[in-house]
Amino acid sequence: WEFRYIRNLLQRNEEWEINDLVVSGEGRKAAWKRGRGAGMYPGTREDLFEYDVIVLGDLPPEFLSRQEMAWILEFVGDRAGGLILVDGRRQHLRDYFARTPLKPLLPVKWRESGAEDAKPAEEGTPGAVAWRMELAEGGAEHSTFALVADREDNRSLWEMLPPLRWCAPVEARLD
Repeated sequence: WEFRYIRNLLQRNEEWEINDLVVSGEGRKAAWKRGRGAGMYPGTREDLFEYDVIVLGDLPPEFLSRQEMAWILEFVGDRAGGLILVDGRRQHLRDYFARTPLKPLLPVKWRESGAEDAKPAEEGTPGAVAWRMELAEGGAEHSTFALVADREDNRSLWEMLPPLRWCAPVEARLD
């Protein structure tokens, strides 16, 4: 759901050109082509630096080489490229924090407790937790977060988005 939401959000804005790569299932690394063009992961540092933003989802670290991770680190640190991290129920981003060069880019650390602590209770049950996305004031000013053209309609639409069903057990890194 998160992938579709982010892709569709960015595709609505004519200023963005999207190149999405999806890995379905484990062990499909060989099918992930490197090079230039749609459906391919950038084959060189220069190819990667042509992008503005990378959205990294619940991808096992093994799908990226150490060199590709170094390029991402440089993309964010030196080129000031954007990086959006979206963890999933498999919690592969936890592995990036534990054992890859991308650790400095992660703004959170994982709690010792498992994902079961991060699940909201079923709706309608006593003590149910709902995680709702809110459009911050700064976000309301940016076209990327405009789901519709009218500003007030956009705020209303954001308030109607369904609550999140899962949340990674993380806390902010203060180091």
